[in-house]
Amino acid sequence: MVNLEKSLKFGDRVGGHLLYGHVDTVGYIKRVSKPNRNKMEVTIELASKYGKSSFSGGSQVIAQNVLPRKYAKTASYISLALAAAAGLVLQFYFKTGVFTIPLGVAGIFFGFFYSSPPFRWVKRGVGEIFIGFCYGWLPIATGFYLQTQHFSSIVNWICIPVALTIFNVILLNEFPDLKADIESGKRHLVARFGTLNSSYLYISSVILTWVFFIISIFIGVPFTALYFFIPVFVLSIFVIVSLLKKAYIDKKKLELLCGLTILINTGTTIAYIAGIAISM
Repeated sequence: MVNLEKSLKFGDRVGGHLLYGHVDTVGYIKRVSKPNRNKMEVTIELASKYGKSSFSGGSQVIAQNVLPRKYAKTASYISLALAAAAGLVLQFYFKTGVFTIPLGVAGIFFGFFYSSPPFRWVKRGVGEIFIGFCYGWLPIATGFYLQTQHFSSIVNWICIPVALTIFNVILLNEFPDLKADIESGKRHLVARFGTLNSSYLYISSVILTWVFFIISIFIGVPFTALYFFIPVFVLSIFVIVSLLKKAYIDKKKLELLCGLTILINTGTTIAYIAGIAISM
């Protein structure tokens, strides 16, 4: 993989490369095909540390032109229109309450503008927080409201551990995407603070998850939920120890940690669901 750049001339002001380019890594040519007279396709396998992570996505899909930007934008607008239509049906046909549309607008505002102009929350360093809100409090509280037409304080407490764990999912998934995200202009927390400080932020979020889960038990969540949370707690300990050992430097270990973080998020939600269902 050769990075070609225009070189400086000796005597010019220093501000770029003195060479025409540099070699980043070595790859192996796996396949060469010629679909037509004017096109040749070469498939190259890169060294493992330069390959895509199983949890990479987002900017890499756009930056590598896997999905053309215009198609991604079109799909986002279609999704936005469908969401608006669903909100109107819920509000006026099923009469789910006066906050139905405002809650939907909040989801659109914070979710759609996560990476879309003019706000681009991910570029302002608050994207992870808003994702925690959109995938933590908003779906749980909204789901409860649509069925009951009111909000509940205990539901709010349940939302906090879920929001913190989804925050960590987004945070850790930014580790393998860091270079591509920086190139695309994203200034999320990992780009701002670096991987080391972001790992400490992850650990802090895990500890807060434990604290707020225990608080929710005292607030009124059935105690049986705590038994289902024990495996999640064990996984969290493993991830914390791995991060303290800087396991995120290794691509394979980072993939494992990303996968475990998704399990922690899912497991936290399941612990609440199972605890409440058994106690009913």
